[in-house]
Amino acid sequence: MLAHNPCPPTVRTGVAVLLALAMVASGRPAAHADGIQDIVDSTYRNAVVKIDVSSNTPSFDGDGNNICKSEGTGFFVYNRSTIVTATHVIELPPACGDVIVIARSRKNKWERLVKPLDNKDDVILLGTEPISGNDMCALLPVSHDAFDTDGFRFGIPAGFLDPEPISLKILDEHGEFDPLVKLNPATVRGGESGGPVFYRFNVAGIVKSRLKASDYGLMIRANVIRDLLAKKKIIRDDAFLCNPMRYAFASTDNQPSLHLDLSPPSGLNHIGWSKMATDLSAAIDLTANSAMFGKTLTFKQQSSQSYVAVAKAKPESKWWDFNHYLGADTARIDEKSALNAGAAVNDALLAKWWGEYLSALKTAPPSRPTVCTTKAPC
Repeated sequence: MLAHNPCPPTVRTGVAVLLALAMVASGRPAAHADGIQDIVDSTYRNAVVKIDVSSNTPSFDGDGNNICKSEGTGFFVYNRSTIVTATHVIELPPACGDVIVIARSRKNKWERLVKPLDNKDDVILLGTEPISGNDMCALLPVSHDAFDTDGFRFGIPAGFLDPEPISLKILDEHGEFDPLVKLNPATVRGGESGGPVFYRFNVAGIVKSRLKASDYGLMIRANVIRDLLAKKKIIRDDAFLCNPMRYAFASTDNQPSLHLDLSPPSGLNHIGWSKMATDLSAAIDLTANSAMFGKTLTFKQQSSQSYVAVAKAKPESKWWDFNHYLGADTARIDEKSALNAGAAVNDALLAKWWGEYLSALKTAPPSRPTVCTTKAPC
Protein backbone atom coordinates (compact mmCIF):
# COMPACT_ATOMS: atom_id res chain seq x y z
CA MET A 1 0.00 0.00 0.00
CA LEU A 2 1.71 3.15 -1.16
CA ALA A 3 -0.43 5.24 1.14
CA HIS A 4 1.32 3.61 4.06
CA ASN A 5 4.61 1.80 4.47
CA PRO A 6 5.42 0.45 0.98
CA CYS A 7 7.40 -2.42 2.43
CA PRO A 8 5.88 -3.46 5.78
CA PRO A 9 7.97 -5.53 8.19
CA THR A 10 7.62 -9.28 8.10
CA VAL A 11 10.25 -10.30 10.64
CA ARG A 12 9.34 -11.74 14.00
CA THR A 13 12.27 -10.24 15.87
CA GLY A 14 14.92 -7.66 15.28
CA VAL A 15 14.81 -4.38 13.49
CA ALA A 16 11.97 -3.43 11.17
CA VAL A 17 11.54 -0.68 8.61
CA LEU A 18 11.97 3.10 8.11
CA LEU A 19 15.13 5.13 8.16
CA ALA A 20 18.15 5.44 10.41
CA LEU A 21 18.86 8.84 11.88
CA ALA A 22 22.32 10.32 11.89
CA MET A 23 23.49 13.88 12.28
CA VAL A 24 26.68 15.36 10.90
CA ALA A 25 28.08 18.85 10.85
CA SER A 26 26.25 20.87 8.24
CA GLY A 27 27.01 23.90 6.15
CA ARG A 28 23.33 24.87 5.98
CA PRO A 29 22.00 28.07 7.52
CA ALA A 30 21.19 27.88 11.21
CA ALA A 31 17.46 27.84 10.43
CA HIS A 32 17.84 24.38 8.93
CA ALA A 33 20.30 22.98 11.46
CA ASP A 34 18.92 20.04 13.43
CA GLY A 35 15.76 19.98 11.27
CA ILE A 36 14.19 17.07 9.46
CA GLN A 37 16.12 17.87 6.27
CA ASP A 38 19.49 17.54 7.99
CA ILE A 39 18.42 14.34 9.74
CA VAL A 40 17.15 12.65 6.56
CA ASP A 41 20.03 13.86 4.40
CA SER A 42 22.54 12.56 6.92
CA THR A 43 20.78 9.21 6.93
CA TYR A 44 20.99 8.60 3.20
CA ARG A 45 24.60 9.62 3.03
CA ASN A 46 25.08 6.37 4.96
CA ALA A 47 23.46 4.33 2.17
CA VAL A 48 24.52 6.10 -1.05
CA VAL A 49 28.01 5.47 -2.45
CA LYS A 50 30.17 6.77 -5.26
CA ILE A 51 30.99 4.30 -8.03
CA ASP A 52 34.43 4.78 -9.63
CA VAL A 53 35.23 2.73 -12.74
CA SER A 54 38.64 2.35 -14.36
CA SER A 55 40.96 -0.20 -16.00
CA ASN A 56 44.64 -1.10 -16.04
CA THR A 57 44.75 -0.28 -19.75
CA PRO A 58 44.05 3.41 -20.32
CA SER A 59 42.90 4.51 -23.76
CA PHE A 60 42.68 8.12 -24.92
CA ASP A 61 40.44 9.95 -27.37
CA GLY A 62 41.51 12.66 -29.80
CA ASP A 63 41.36 15.31 -27.05
CA GLY A 64 43.62 13.35 -24.75
CA ASN A 65 40.82 12.22 -22.40
CA ASN A 66 41.06 8.76 -20.85
CA ILE A 67 37.96 6.93 -22.08
CA CYS A 68 38.62 4.09 -19.64
CA LYS A 69 37.26 5.98 -16.64
CA SER A 70 33.68 6.46 -15.48
CA GLU A 71 31.81 7.76 -12.44
CA GLY A 72 28.34 7.00 -11.12
CA THR A 73 26.18 6.72 -8.01
CA GLY A 74 25.05 3.54 -6.26
CA PHE A 75 23.41 2.47 -3.01
CA PHE A 76 23.21 -0.47 -0.64
CA VAL A 77 20.03 -2.51 -0.97
CA TYR A 78 18.70 -5.21 1.39
CA ASN A 79 22.05 -5.58 3.17
CA ARG A 80 25.53 -4.08 3.43
CA SER A 81 27.15 -6.37 0.88
CA THR A 82 24.86 -5.70 -2.11
CA ILE A 83 24.99 -2.46 -4.12
CA VAL A 84 22.76 -1.30 -6.98
CA THR A 85 23.72 1.07 -9.80
CA ALA A 86 23.03 1.53 -13.52
CA THR A 87 24.75 -1.02 -15.74
CA HIS A 88 26.00 1.63 -18.18
CA VAL A 89 27.99 3.23 -15.35
CA ILE A 90 30.43 0.31 -15.26
CA GLU A 91 30.59 -0.29 -19.03
CA LEU A 92 33.80 0.83 -20.74
CA PRO A 93 34.92 0.50 -24.39
CA PRO A 94 36.38 -2.91 -25.35
CA ALA A 95 39.84 -1.36 -25.75
CA CYS A 96 39.96 -0.80 -21.98
CA GLY A 97 40.14 -4.50 -21.14
CA ASP A 98 39.14 -5.71 -17.68
CA VAL A 99 37.06 -3.23 -15.70
CA ILE A 100 37.86 -2.26 -12.09
CA VAL A 101 34.87 -1.04 -10.04
CA ILE A 102 35.30 0.59 -6.63
CA ALA A 103 32.48 1.77 -4.35
CA ARG A 104 33.33 4.38 -1.73
CA SER A 105 31.81 6.56 0.98
CA ARG A 106 33.84 9.57 2.05
CA LYS A 107 31.59 10.21 5.05
CA ASN A 108 32.17 6.73 6.45
CA LYS A 109 35.80 6.42 5.32
CA TRP A 110 34.88 3.24 3.45
CA GLU A 111 35.83 1.86 0.03
CA ARG A 112 35.77 -1.62 -1.48
CA LEU A 113 36.35 -3.40 -4.75
CA VAL A 114 32.97 -4.66 -6.00
CA LYS A 115 32.09 -7.42 -8.46
CA PRO A 116 29.04 -7.78 -10.76
CA LEU A 117 26.42 -10.29 -9.59
CA ASP A 118 23.70 -9.93 -12.22
CA ASN A 119 22.04 -7.29 -14.38
CA LYS A 120 18.78 -6.56 -16.17
CA ASP A 121 17.43 -3.57 -18.13
CA ASP A 122 20.40 -1.30 -17.27
CA VAL A 123 20.29 -2.19 -13.56
CA ILE A 124 23.16 -4.15 -12.04
CA LEU A 125 23.75 -5.75 -8.64
CA LEU A 126 27.29 -5.48 -7.31
CA GLY A 127 28.65 -7.62 -4.49
CA THR A 128 31.27 -6.81 -1.89
CA GLU A 129 32.55 -8.09 1.42
CA PRO A 130 30.09 -7.43 4.29
CA ILE A 131 30.78 -4.27 6.26
CA SER A 132 31.68 -4.47 9.92
CA GLY A 133 31.10 -1.51 12.19
CA ASN A 134 30.33 2.09 11.14
CA ASP A 135 26.93 3.65 10.48
CA MET A 136 26.37 2.55 6.88
CA CYS A 137 22.94 1.11 6.15
CA ALA A 138 20.86 -0.43 3.36
CA LEU A 139 17.68 0.71 1.59
CA LEU A 140 14.54 -1.12 0.53
CA PRO A 141 12.74 -0.93 -2.84
CA VAL A 142 9.04 -0.08 -2.73
CA SER A 143 6.80 -3.13 -2.88
CA HIS A 144 4.63 -1.48 -5.57
CA ASP A 145 5.89 1.06 -8.09
CA ALA A 146 4.96 4.71 -7.49
CA PHE A 147 3.79 7.18 -10.16
CA ASP A 148 2.44 10.72 -10.44
CA THR A 149 3.75 11.72 -7.03
CA ASP A 150 6.36 13.88 -5.33
CA GLY A 151 9.69 12.34 -4.45
CA PHE A 152 13.39 13.07 -4.22
CA ARG A 153 16.63 11.54 -5.37
CA PHE A 154 20.25 11.33 -4.29
CA GLY A 155 23.23 11.57 -6.61
CA ILE A 156 26.95 12.29 -6.55
CA PRO A 157 27.91 14.52 -9.50
CA ALA A 158 31.16 13.82 -11.34
CA GLY A 159 34.12 15.29 -9.48
CA PHE A 160 32.28 15.34 -6.12
CA LEU A 161 32.46 12.85 -3.26
CA ASP A 162 29.23 13.38 -1.27
CA PRO A 163 25.58 12.68 -2.19
CA GLU A 164 23.13 15.55 -2.41
CA PRO A 165 19.29 15.44 -2.47
CA ILE A 166 17.05 17.01 -5.10
CA SER A 167 13.25 17.15 -4.99
CA LEU A 168 11.35 16.02 -8.08
CA LYS A 169 8.11 14.72 -9.49
CA ILE A 170 7.76 11.08 -10.52
CA LEU A 171 5.49 11.29 -13.57
CA ASP A 172 2.90 9.03 -15.19
CA GLU A 173 3.14 5.26 -15.44
CA HIS A 174 2.49 4.80 -19.18
CA GLY A 175 4.44 7.68 -20.68
CA GLU A 176 6.09 7.89 -24.07
CA PHE A 177 9.26 6.19 -22.79
CA ASP A 178 7.49 3.33 -21.01
CA PRO A 179 8.74 1.24 -19.18
CA LEU A 180 11.07 4.10 -18.22
CA VAL A 181 9.43 6.82 -16.13
CA LYS A 182 9.97 10.53 -16.64
CA LEU A 183 11.25 12.73 -13.81
CA ASN A 184 10.80 16.47 -13.57
CA PRO A 185 12.85 18.61 -13.26
CA ALA A 186 15.73 17.13 -15.27
CA THR A 187 18.62 18.10 -13.02
CA VAL A 188 20.57 14.90 -13.73
CA ARG A 189 24.28 15.62 -14.09
CA GLY A 190 27.20 13.44 -15.10
CA GLY A 191 28.05 10.99 -12.33
CA GLU A 192 24.49 10.79 -10.95
CA SER A 193 23.34 7.82 -13.04
CA GLY A 194 22.49 4.86 -10.82
CA GLY A 195 21.38 7.00 -7.86
CA PRO A 196 18.17 6.16 -5.96
CA VAL A 197 14.82 7.90 -6.46
CA PHE A 198 12.67 7.82 -3.30
CA TYR A 199 9.00 7.58 -2.45
CA ARG A 200 8.06 7.43 1.21
CA PHE A 201 11.74 6.91 2.11
CA ASN A 202 12.02 3.71 0.07
CA VAL A 203 13.49 3.30 -3.41
CA ALA A 204 11.00 3.89 -6.25
CA GLY A 205 13.65 3.49 -8.95
CA ILE A 206 17.11 4.51 -10.10
CA VAL A 207 18.25 7.42 -12.23
CA LYS A 208 19.10 6.41 -15.80
CA SER A 209 19.83 9.64 -17.68
CA ARG A 210 18.66 13.07 -18.67
CA LEU A 211 16.64 13.57 -21.84
CA LYS A 212 18.71 15.88 -24.02
CA ALA A 213 17.24 19.31 -24.76
CA SER A 214 14.29 18.69 -22.41
CA ASP A 215 13.11 19.33 -18.87
CA TYR A 216 12.92 15.63 -18.02
CA GLY A 217 15.08 12.86 -16.65
CA LEU A 218 14.43 9.12 -16.89
CA MET A 219 14.02 6.59 -14.08
CA ILE A 220 14.19 2.80 -14.18
CA ARG A 221 11.39 1.33 -12.07
CA ALA A 222 12.01 -0.47 -8.78
CA ASN A 223 10.43 -3.66 -10.11
CA VAL A 224 13.72 -4.35 -11.94
CA ILE A 225 15.58 -4.17 -8.62
CA ARG A 226 13.03 -6.46 -6.98
CA ASP A 227 13.36 -8.99 -9.80
CA LEU A 228 17.16 -9.09 -9.49
CA LEU A 229 17.05 -9.43 -5.71
CA ALA A 230 14.61 -12.33 -6.01
CA LYS A 231 16.56 -14.02 -8.80
CA LYS A 232 19.85 -13.91 -6.86
CA LYS A 233 18.08 -14.78 -3.58
CA ILE A 234 19.62 -11.79 -1.84
CA ILE A 235 18.93 -11.95 1.89
CA ARG A 236 17.44 -8.90 3.59
CA ASP A 237 19.29 -7.95 6.77
CA ASP A 238 16.86 -5.96 8.91
CA ALA A 239 19.55 -5.23 11.48
CA PHE A 240 21.20 -2.80 9.06
CA LEU A 241 18.31 -1.18 7.23
CA CYS A 242 18.18 2.61 7.45
CA ASN A 243 15.72 3.10 10.32
CA PRO A 244 15.22 5.28 13.42
CA MET A 245 12.74 3.11 15.27
CA ARG A 246 13.23 -0.48 16.20
CA TYR A 247 10.37 -2.71 17.20
CA ALA A 248 10.29 -6.40 17.99
CA PHE A 249 8.11 -8.98 19.66
CA ALA A 250 9.67 -10.45 22.77
CA SER A 251 8.79 -12.57 25.78
CA THR A 252 10.66 -11.75 28.97
CA ASP A 253 9.84 -13.34 32.31
CA ASN A 254 6.83 -14.98 30.67
CA GLN A 255 5.48 -11.55 29.69
CA PRO A 256 5.04 -11.30 25.91
CA SER A 257 5.24 -7.71 24.68
CA LEU A 258 6.11 -5.37 21.83
CA HIS A 259 9.25 -3.29 22.37
CA LEU A 260 9.65 0.03 20.56
CA ASP A 261 12.71 2.24 20.87
CA LEU A 262 14.70 4.88 19.02
CA SER A 263 18.19 3.90 17.98
CA PRO A 264 20.04 6.68 16.17
CA PRO A 265 23.77 6.41 15.67
CA SER A 266 26.17 8.63 17.58
CA GLY A 267 26.40 12.27 16.58
CA LEU A 268 22.76 13.30 16.98
CA ASN A 269 22.61 16.25 19.38
CA HIS A 270 19.98 16.95 22.02
CA ILE A 271 17.77 18.95 19.64
CA GLY A 272 17.62 16.06 17.23
CA TRP A 273 16.95 13.65 20.08
CA SER A 274 14.15 15.88 21.33
CA LYS A 275 12.43 15.94 17.93
CA MET A 276 12.70 12.18 17.57
CA ALA A 277 11.30 11.54 21.05
CA THR A 278 8.44 14.01 20.55
CA ASP A 279 7.47 12.57 17.18
CA LEU A 280 7.65 8.98 18.44
CA SER A 281 5.41 9.87 21.37
CA ALA A 282 2.87 11.46 19.02
CA ALA A 283 2.93 8.43 16.70
CA ILE A 284 2.37 6.09 19.64
CA ASP A 285 -0.53 8.20 20.95
CA LEU A 286 -2.10 8.11 17.49
CA THR A 287 -1.79 4.33 17.34
CA ALA A 288 -2.86 3.73 20.95
CA ASN A 289 -6.08 5.71 20.36
CA SER A 290 -6.85 4.25 16.94
CA ALA A 291 -9.95 2.19 16.29
CA MET A 292 -7.82 -0.86 15.50
CA PHE A 293 -5.63 -0.90 18.61
CA GLY A 294 -7.33 1.40 21.12
CA LYS A 295 -9.26 -1.39 22.79
CA THR A 296 -6.62 -4.09 22.62
CA LEU A 297 -3.20 -2.61 23.45
CA THR A 298 -1.74 -0.32 26.05
CA PHE A 299 1.63 1.41 25.57
CA LYS A 300 3.85 1.93 28.60
CA GLN A 301 6.67 4.47 28.42
CA GLN A 302 9.98 3.29 29.85
CA SER A 303 12.07 6.31 28.87
CA SER A 304 11.91 9.25 26.45
CA GLN A 305 12.90 6.93 23.60
CA SER A 306 11.60 3.52 24.70
CA TYR A 307 8.11 2.02 25.03
CA VAL A 308 6.56 -1.38 25.70
CA ALA A 309 3.12 -2.41 24.39
CA VAL A 310 1.09 -5.10 26.14
CA ALA A 311 -2.44 -6.38 25.64
CA LYS A 312 -5.29 -5.01 27.68
CA ALA A 313 -6.96 -7.68 29.75
CA LYS A 314 -10.64 -8.34 29.31
CA PRO A 315 -12.57 -7.12 32.39
CA GLU A 316 -13.52 -10.66 33.37
CA SER A 317 -10.15 -12.29 32.82
CA LYS A 318 -6.62 -12.26 34.12
CA TRP A 319 -3.61 -14.08 32.70
CA TRP A 320 -1.59 -16.45 34.79
CA ASP A 321 1.42 -18.43 33.67
CA PHE A 322 3.66 -20.41 35.99
CA ASN A 323 2.05 -18.52 38.88
CA HIS A 324 3.30 -15.22 37.40
CA TYR A 325 0.62 -12.52 37.49
CA LEU A 326 1.05 -9.56 35.14
CA GLY A 327 -1.49 -7.23 36.68
CA ALA A 328 -5.11 -6.27 36.17
CA ASP A 329 -4.48 -4.13 33.09
CA THR A 330 -2.45 -6.61 31.06
CA ALA A 331 -2.85 -9.96 29.36
CA ARG A 332 -1.03 -12.17 26.87
CA ILE A 333 -0.32 -10.16 23.75
CA ASP A 334 -0.82 -11.72 20.33
CA GLU A 335 2.38 -11.65 18.25
CA LYS A 336 0.65 -10.74 14.98
CA SER A 337 -1.28 -7.90 16.61
CA ALA A 338 1.88 -6.66 18.29
CA LEU A 339 3.85 -6.47 15.03
CA ASN A 340 0.89 -4.83 13.30
CA ALA A 341 0.90 -2.19 16.04
CA GLY A 342 4.62 -1.65 15.54
CA ALA A 343 4.01 -1.19 11.82
CA ALA A 344 1.23 1.31 12.57
CA VAL A 345 3.57 3.43 14.72
CA ASN A 346 6.16 3.13 11.96
CA ASP A 347 3.66 4.35 9.35
CA ALA A 348 2.60 7.30 11.49
CA LEU A 349 6.21 8.44 11.86
CA LEU A 350 6.88 7.89 8.17
CA ALA A 351 3.87 9.92 7.05
CA LYS A 352 4.77 12.85 9.31
CA TRP A 353 8.43 12.96 8.31
CA TRP A 354 7.75 12.48 4.60
CA GLY A 355 5.60 15.62 4.45
CA GLU A 356 8.02 17.62 6.57
CA TYR A 357 11.02 16.55 4.54
CA LEU A 358 9.54 17.28 1.11
CA SER A 359 8.46 20.71 2.31
CA ALA A 360 11.92 21.46 3.69
CA LEU A 361 13.66 20.18 0.58
CA LYS A 362 11.54 22.36 -1.71
CA THR A 363 12.06 25.56 0.30
CA ALA A 364 15.67 25.25 1.45
CA PRO A 365 18.56 26.04 -0.89
CA PRO A 366 20.59 22.94 -1.79
CA SER A 367 23.90 22.68 -0.02
CA ARG A 368 26.47 20.13 1.02
CA PRO A 369 27.69 19.29 4.54
CA THR A 370 31.22 19.90 3.28
CA VAL A 371 32.49 20.72 -0.20
CA CYS A 372 34.56 17.66 -1.02
CA THR A 373 35.70 16.96 -4.57
CA THR A 374 38.17 14.60 -6.18
CA LYS A 375 40.43 17.60 -6.82
CA ALA A 376 39.97 19.06 -3.34
CA PRO A 377 39.29 16.11 -0.98
CA CYS A 378 38.38 16.64 2.65
